[in-house]
Amino acid sequence: MVLEIIEKLKVSSKASNATQDFIEFDDGTMLWNASLVLLNYICEHEDSLKGKRVLELGSGLGHLAVGLCRVGALVTCTERPKELIDLTASVQKQLSDVRLKLEQQMTAPETCTASSIRIHSKNYDCPSDQETSQHLASSSTSCSMGSVDAVALEWGEEAFCRSPLAREEVAPFDAIILAEVVYNTSYHQDLLWTIQKFSHPDIVIYSVMVDRPFSFMFFAQLHDLGLYDVEPITEYDSLGMDKNMVHMHRITMKKK
Repeated sequence: MVLEIIEKLKVSSKASNATQDFIEFDDGTMLWNASLVLLNYICEHEDSLKGKRVLELGSGLGHLAVGLCRVGALVTCTERPKELIDLTASVQKQLSDVRLKLEQQMTAPETCTASSIRIHSKNYDCPSDQETSQHLASSSTSCSMGSVDAVALEWGEEAFCRSPLAREEVAPFDAIILAEVVYNTSYHQDLLWTIQKFSHPDIVIYSVMVDRPFSFMFFAQLHDLGLYDVEPITEYDSLGMDKNMVHMHRITMKKK
């Protein structure tokens, strides 16, 4: 769905620059357009994410995660435990819709690998995980997608130990996605700790945000760590959003 929305925004943005910060759906849920700007950039410029392990922090309803899955990324999307039910339900519905649409576009007997979704629905207060796995399509060479894991994760050292990501043998991620997560300064320190936890010399971090009061304080604190190089991304399609308000960055670890 998100890739189709991007195409519609590309068309509408040619006629107007009044695209708002979000899209509200009939069920009352919202999709932040800045995340679509980042997804569109990755689709057009960063083919290297295909087949790569991607961690998204603060995934909301998982629209960006599903979009990355559709271009071949192996995505782990994360949210707070109380938000995980909504995240997993949304991702499951989106992937089911994607599979149905892709299969309708194909001629029998072809099928589409619309990925699998593995849900860590553990409540932090419970002693064991409740994990379900839903395979959404069979294998095919004609239409290959990535995968989506939905996992409970709160930012910061104190909360991290309660996440399934802290208890499992987790292979290093190739990229971290930060889409509209720096608007609240009270979360900056915990977010920085979490980013460092998953960082390694080859990590690539993509950030997109709408300029809101004090949002850039996050990058000041990131700079003060002395661990990362921050490169502004200036050439991109803003999909009708005000380019003076939308900011994207590519973040890597400093070379020793």
